[in-house]
Amino acid sequence: MIRWFLQRWIAKFERTWHYDASYLRDVLDADPRALMAFSKVAAIGNYHKDVPPAAYCAAGIVGTMSEDCGPCTQLVIDMAQRQGVDPAILRAIVARDLSAMPFEMALAMRFAEASLN
Repeated sequence: MIRWFLQRWIAKFERTWHYDASYLRDVLDADPRALMAFSKVAAIGNYHKDVPPAAYCAAGIVGTMSEDCGPCTQLVIDMAQRQGVDPAILRAIVARDLSAMPFEMALAMRFAEASLN
């Protein structure tokens, strides 16, 4: 029964974001509890109380880009757009154009880069 719910959750995620989440199906096939744990960690990672959405998204995009996964980066950008982040600012993040973004975003971007280094 849990497997059925998780399969539906993955399918909804894929439809919502136009994203291939085959790797989640692989995790589900290997260990449904591992997928449930992954979803909890992902939910915790979305907590950002008083952090402005644009700054939070900037750090997330930098982290995703550091892993060099184009589809994942597009997913994070799509999620940022849905949160209301200006597409021009998102383009500035991808281009690493610090002068084209607000101070908080540039700060978050530099902090994320420093943490990754």
